[in-house]
Amino acid sequence: MTQSLTLRGVTLPRVLVFFAGAGMAVCAALSIQLFFAANYPPSAVDPAWANVSAFLACDTSARSGVAQVAGVPLGYFGLVMGMLVAFGAVFPSAGFERTNKALSVFNAVVVVALFGYSVLVVGSLCPLSAGYYVFAISSLGLFAAYGIDREQQGLRARWLRPSSTHLLAFAVLLVVGGWGLREYHKVRRQSRPSGVAALAVRCVTAEALPGRPDFADRSSAGTGRRGNSGAS
Repeated sequence: MTQSLTLRGVTLPRVLVFFAGAGMAVCAALSIQLFFAANYPPSAVDPAWANVSAFLACDTSARSGVAQVAGVPLGYFGLVMGMLVAFGAVFPSAGFERTNKALSVFNAVVVVALFGYSVLVVGSLCPLSAGYYVFAISSLGLFAAYGIDREQQGLRARWLRPSSTHLLAFAVLLVVGGWGLREYHKVRRQSRPSGVAALAVRCVTAEALPGRPDFADRSSAGTGRRGNSGAS
């Protein structure tokens, strides 16, 4: 029988790789939600709910320079990757598994780079990102231990044999979904309140958060600036 992670029936490794993919998808989806909550307050979702400490904090990471790529939240790419791994376990084929195996290598490289950037440059690590990293490395380990072509010699023969058909389909999904999310991001950015509207938002927020006097101070300062400009 062909050595495979997903083509040998319902086995424990196949179940585990499904949960690894689902875990990546869930962490990524929540990180997208936190990205918009942190960058476009006030929001129905408080980005601080995922903060554990000053170091383990998601709102800082959501505002960092690598939180988005060309206007697309980074979590979207993780969401697609997680869904592919999970769907590959539910609807297995040799081409699907080889493609996911190749993508898992790229995913692991990105994960290691993002972990280093978060710790060394940003100075904080989002718990949701950490969860994604764990699931991503776990899926790579499962592909290494049980995946198709593991008896082959050489990096390309063992790891880098994706199906061109699957890659094309995944690329279309990534581009179409990424474009839609980018447009949504653009709308949110353009509709961000400014001037008098921003002052009104800060005043309302200050009323809702009486324990945050800094909002009231900002509101007073903004009103003063507005009055001085009108007098001139």
